Amino acid sequence: MEEVRERSRRLARRLGYGRTAPDLPPLAVGALRPTEVIVDRALVLNVVLSCAYGLSAEAALDWLTAEGLSQAVTDGEHEFLVDVAEGLRVQELARRLEVESLYALLWAVSIVDELDFDRGAGDVTPYVPDVHRGESADALRAGATRRDEVELYAAYDLATVLSSAIGDEDLHVGVSPGDVEPYVVWERRRALGWIHGVPW
Repeated sequence: MEEVRERSRRLARRLGYGRTAPDLPPLAVGALRPTEVIVDRALVLNVVLSCAYGLSAEAALDWLTAEGLSQAVTDGEHEFLVDVAEGLRVQELARRLEVESLYALLWAVSIVDELDFDRGAGDVTPYVPDVHRGESADALRAGATRRDEVELYAAYDLATVLSSAIGDEDLHVGVSPGDVEPYVVWERRRALGWIHGVPW
């Protein structure tokens, strides 16, 4: 763990995050979530993002039901879908930031190759089912393999060190020590923490 932390600090400095918390404790982690559970979380996030970009709540719920994912929706996500169904789109911008959580989850199950903290995710649509067209999740499920625990832990530790340099958990968009908006780090850290047993 000490070696991983020192590597995280070196990477943080290289990324422009000069001031990281010197007394940051080691990560407390639980059992890693299985590949199938990570994929389910990624698929639900993809639906939520699709709704944030205009997909109807009815189409979203139909797709979730068809894929057996209705129980994987969090209370907050359910509330968002209800709001969308009622024409309330106040959470859209905040939900769009979750593309970075989705990207981290896709990286964790080897769907995307790199999790670089010097750039944002960009367009993730090539990696996920097209919910607008009712595309099945079978191909994504078949291609998913969870990365090994050492690699996952190192990414979680790095995200935690970068978060400590940002400092303000309420800062999602604005000035960041590194080259990316703070939400990139916060969202990725949330996803990686969840993989290690932290509640979503």
